[in-house]
Amino acid sequence: MKVTPGTAPFCVQAVREAFPDLVISLDANQSFTERDLDVLRGFDALGIAWIEEPLDPRRPPANGPHDLFARLAQLQRRIQTPVCLDESIFTASDLAKALKHQELKCYALKIGKFGGIQPALQFVRMANARGMSVWMGGMYDTGISRRMHSAFQMLPGVVDAGDIGATSRYFDVDVTDPPYTVERGTVTLERRGHEHGLGCALDRSALSRVLIDQQTFE
Repeated sequence: MKVTPGTAPFCVQAVREAFPDLVISLDANQSFTERDLDVLRGFDALGIAWIEEPLDPRRPPANGPHDLFARLAQLQRRIQTPVCLDESIFTASDLAKALKHQELKCYALKIGKFGGIQPALQFVRMANARGMSVWMGGMYDTGISRRMHSAFQMLPGVVDAGDIGATSRYFDVDVTDPPYTVERGTVTLERRGHEHGLGCALDRSALSRVLIDQQTFE
């Protein structure tokens, strides 16, 4: 659920009452500040899996740390709901800063943002060794990226539900053959004829319809 300070308490409470056993995670998109501590603490009683990026980096408190990761670590000490990191990590340096705070143990992993398959795999292994929680985040992914994220979702230690829904959420036509789909909540990787590699081929016809420029290097 996307949440903001004004509507979050009522919306989240309503969903929890309607679905007592549902796994609920929240994405605040950096909309809260330390002044909203009571609201953030209120989620503790609702059994929330995690709250993603709760604090606004542009609005530090008058008293206390100004560094965002120090602020998030301080918030984690004050609430029970796990604080999850996503857009606050933009560079390798950001990740190094975040990892210095033992309180921050939940991360949304996006393979492209982490530098590709091998660095992302190394992060998963490191997270497992440190007892950190990892889930596969999503962006406006084509079927190529979605398949990579789905494969990572099957790794040991990646146990939280990931954002690996169908590409039709974003695109009318996928650029992979076969298209990446979700059928009755199930993702099928490596279909017949695509048992190796990413489990798909590029749909050259779909790509040609959106081609803007082409360069050939020999």
